[in-house]
Amino acid sequence: MVPVALLVGAIIGFFIGRYVFEKQIKEWQKKMEEPDKEQVRNMLSALGKKPSEEQVNRFINMTKSSAKKDNSKKNPLKKNKK
Repeated sequence: MVPVALLVGAIIGFFIGRYVFEKQIKEWQKKMEEPDKEQVRNMLSALGKKPSEEQVNRFINMTKSSAKKDNSKKNPLKKNKK
């Protein structure tokens, strides 16, 4: 009886752990897709420029639009569901 209970517990634990891990990865990907203004300023400053607010906003908008294009290429049916 005890080995069966351990096996069932291990299987249930595996699926719960997998669910939580996938959820955390999706949150991390969303967070990494959209750079914040401070990250963009630091990156452009590392290139030797002092970025203006317009340049920072333009870069953020460019990364958002390229992420949307990449997502639509990966799953073309996603557009039709909306």
